[in-house]
Amino acid sequence: MEDGLRERAMLAAAGGAHGLAIWLLVDAWPDSHTARAIAVTLLTFLAVTAVVFHFAWTAENRNRLVALTLGTGFVYAAVAGWVGGSLPTPELVSQSDEDRAATWVAASLLTLYVLGPFLQIFQRSGKAHFPYRELFLHGWNNFFVALVGGLFVGALWIVLMLWAALFELVGIEVFEDLFTEGFFASPVTRCPSRASAACGTRITHRSSCSPGSR
Repeated sequence: MEDGLRERAMLAAAGGAHGLAIWLLVDAWPDSHTARAIAVTLLTFLAVTAVVFHFAWTAENRNRLVALTLGTGFVYAAVAGWVGGSLPTPELVSQSDEDRAATWVAASLLTLYVLGPFLQIFQRSGKAHFPYRELFLHGWNNFFVALVGGLFVGALWIVLMLWAALFELVGIEVFEDLFTEGFFASPVTRCPSRASAACGTRITHRSSCSPGSR
């Protein structure tokens, strides 16, 4: 029980740290073209590594998890940097450039979703063997874990906004100001979502390892 609480706290802290790093990067978004390309690269690296780390988490084989997380992050960040560097300066951006950027974002999300089950299976087994049943199980589980995590975060923010509104009725606006600040909103949003994602996918790892699932 204590180990489970420690694990959830660690995962939540990791999600919060990722969220804080992303907010710091976005808050200090540069103006120059080259610096923006570098910022896009860093932002992509942070976002991808956060997703891979929490969805592939099993509490075991941590060196393999770190290698998968960093390797996947570097690949997506390199492509993001190339796309960002190939775009013109903001005053020269055309509709085709915006379409190219939107296509890259959509393709990144789609390929990461497709790649996820393969990474999760390899993280657990260490072998390049990917049974269809496990791919199917991880694919649907990732979808529903992300969906439930989104609903949970939405419910959390509803509670926080109600909290702020109640205090505003008595003239206390400090909570509304705090909850709408990026340094608060970004980590708080990612803490529960990342922890729930990791715990949810770990259940799938366990079920895929059980004798009855073979």
